[in-house]
Amino acid sequence: MLTLGLEVSDKENAEYKNTLLYLISKYKKNPLTHNGIDIDEYILLTLYPTIIIFGFGFAGKKKKLRQSTTYLFQAATCILFSIAYFFVVPNGGAIGLAIVLALFGILLFCVARKYIVHPEGGQESQTAANPKV
Repeated sequence: MLTLGLEVSDKENAEYKNTLLYLISKYKKNPLTHNGIDIDEYILLTLYPTIIIFGFGFAGKKKKLRQSTTYLFQAATCILFSIAYFFVVPNGGAIGLAIVLALFGILLFCVARKYIVHPEGGQESQTAANPKV
């Protein structure tokens, strides 16, 4: 133990150890609210699926794929990242991000379905006052 040139009696040493043990046990009972990942890691966890989603959109336009196919790839990406973040990131550090990605993936599946059912640009509404001829 470092004494800095001061002589420490056994009684003072025991008190010091007891104080340290008390503080450590108090910290373990009331841990900080840190979720296991830092803000820079969280930003990177947000950027990875974003880059891939925009990459699929860009590649879909370059290869002239149907929009429904592009949306399906983007939705699958969101769902896969959501599952990965839910199980891989420690201490539930990205559960909120996983939920948002899952919801966005479900939304993209719905949009892809819309473009599969109505491939000419989505569902067009008709009214009784202005029917299409």
